[in-house]
Amino acid sequence: MRPPTEATARLTVDQLISTTSLDWDKERLNQILPELTDEIVEIKPSSVGAEDAYVWLATKNGIYTAKSGYYSCVNE
Repeated sequence: MRPPTEATARLTVDQLISTTSLDWDKERLNQILPELTDEIVEIKPSSVGAEDAYVWLATKNGIYTAKSGYYSCVNE
């Protein structure tokens, strides 16, 4: 991956999503991050505009605990 240009240095994720389709703007992704486009488009943006949130996948409720972190490390 190369360093960002002046035009892309302050780019945010929402600027890579089409406002009409609410899906990735693949043309723009290919221009800016061609080596990562295939991986990025596998991430599905919200179709209803939901906020991002942190989720800990090692627990059913999605909340991190020291116990779940320890368990996750021990059972890798």
